Amino acid sequence: MSIVRTTLVIAALAVTGGCYRYVPADRARVLPGAELRARLTDAGVEEMRGYFGPNVRSVKGPLASWDGEGLALLIETSVQREGFPPTSLTDTIRLLPYYVADVELQQLDGKRTAGFTAAMLGVAAAAVLAARAFGGSSEGLGEGEGPEPEAMTLFSIPFRIGFPW
Repeated sequence: MSIVRTTLVIAALAVTGGCYRYVPADRARVLPGAELRARLTDAGVEEMRGYFGPNVRSVKGPLASWDGEGLALLIETSVQREGFPPTSLTDTIRLLPYYVADVELQQLDGKRTAGFTAAMLGVAAAAVLAARAFGGSSEGLGEGEGPEPEAMTLFSIPFRIGFPW
């Protein structure tokens, strides 16, 4: 992949990446489909132990419904059966009111997203400048002449898109 294409990929990742934060949710204002995080009470942790495992203190997912009988979230579960590849299923989990300590709404954090985008674009610009400064030239090498060029990795940075900070 050429340096220009690599730069375009990094720029696309920077533009599509987002950093999120959680703010208190108001039941009257949250619409179905909104991404929520429900923090569980001690009773909720104990009740959900069989479903989520031990020490799960919060549940995240899109809102299915929220009424006086509790909160219903859509959650992804993974099922592994012997001899078959893992399968993801969407399930609705109902949390009774006394299982929920508080509910928070996931929102895009503009400042963190802008900072992330600027950092990624800076990395892309540095990659282009480094490639131009240290990349050398291919003058004098015709087709079939000389050794094959070797690939060189300038740097490798693992990162995730969409940090829920």
